[in-house]
Formats: sequence, C-alpha cells, structure tokens
Amino acid sequence: MKINVKNSPDLSLPVAATPKSAAYDVIAVSEPEIVGEKDGDNGWYRIDYIQYRTALYIAPQKDSYGKDYHVLIHPRSSVSKYNLVLANSIGLVDSDYRGEILVRYKYVWQPEDYRVVKKDDPSGEYYVVRGFVNTSKIYQKGDRVAQLVVEPTTDVEWTRVENLDETVRGTGGFGSTTIPITNRAVVETKPVSKGYESKVDLVEQLKKYGGSVERPPTYETLIKEREKTL
Repeated sequence: MKINVKNSPDLSLPVAATPKSAAYDVIAVSEPEIVGEKDGDNGWYRIDYIQYRTALYIAPQKDSYGKDYHVLIHPRSSVSKYNLVLANSIGLVDSDYRGEILVRYKYVWQPEDYRVVKKDDPSGEYYVVRGFVNTSKIYQKGDRVAQLVVEPTTDVEWTRVENLDETVRGTGGFGSTTIPITNRAVVETKPVSKGYESKVDLVEQLKKYGGSVERPPTYETLIKEREKTL
C-alpha cells in the first residue's frame, strides 16, 4: 500500500531501520516543547507533556482491494534510556486525519530533578518544591522519537443481543485467570464429539484437550508462605 506525504522544508520521511522492520522511525524536527506550569527560572510546578513536531502530514491510500489503513504511533525501545513515557500509550492516526503528526510524552520525575526553594513570607518562611527537567534524559531535535506501524482498518458492525454465548471464563475479569483450575466450577459445554458428555468437569475437559491444570503459585502466595517461616 502507499502513503502520500505532504512536502515541506523540514520533512524527513519515516525510515525502516532494517529490511524486516515492522515500523518506521520518525524524526523530531523541533526542539522539545515542554507544556505545563512554570515558576520562572525556579523550575516547574507541573509538566503536562513534552511535545515534538514531525512535519509529517499523511494521506494513507486504499490498497488494490479498496481497504483503508490507519497508522499507530509506538515508542521506540530507546525510550527506556529516557525519563519519558508516551502520553497516550499508543497513538492512533486515522486514515482521514490530515493534520501534522505530533508526538507527546509524559515526563517521569526522578529524585534528582527536584529542588527545594526557600521563600520569604510575611507570615513566616516556607519551602516550595520545584522540578527541573533533565535535558539529557529527553529526546532532542533530530532524534528518532517514535515509530509508525501501518495497519488495515476494519469495519465493524456492533449488534445488540439479549444474551451472549457462554464460555469457560465467563465474567471473570482482572486476575481471574490466576485462579487455580481445580477451584473453578463445573460448566455447561456443547458436545465436541460423539459420546462427549454435555456437562463435564472442567479439569477433566482440560486434561483431555491439552489444557494446563496445575499452575505455579502466585507471588502473593509465595510471600505469605515466606512470612510463616520468619
């Protein structure tokens, strides 16, 4: 597929680092723009985000089958060396967006970034904490600040129904898959072959079809066992 890119003096086209790379690196064409509330030269009250311009204005084209494509903005692995976290985790550029692609990061404060400022006040002295950005720990102009992944856009039909089909997991949410299999209830299942009972014990079902029954103890369990020996 093809992506048209608007020409501009600052433009650097995204580049794949290797022939097999799944993403295309994006270069910052501006100095980092720190957005937040600052106390003059005394530091920052807060930092909302740090923004980088890319001079990228794109128009993904439909492929030969008429399929639309969108672009995802991912952080690069090099971000682990910096005090930065992509502000929206993974950015989404819809196929019909025609504005500039901007990359925003949250700044992760470190202990050495803070300073205590002594203030004089008619009611008495007081101290204020200010934060200072470590510029060696953020991207600069000319750095590769993110990587773009191109994916096909899927049209989805959302259908309202009265009931959903039953599954082994059911309504189990956060952390539910750490529950030992042996503690789970007997479930109703549809026959999967001739002679297979419609109501079976989940443990036997998983044994028969290759599922794992025994799970290693959770970290919480290990800690409680260790506390007993202290």
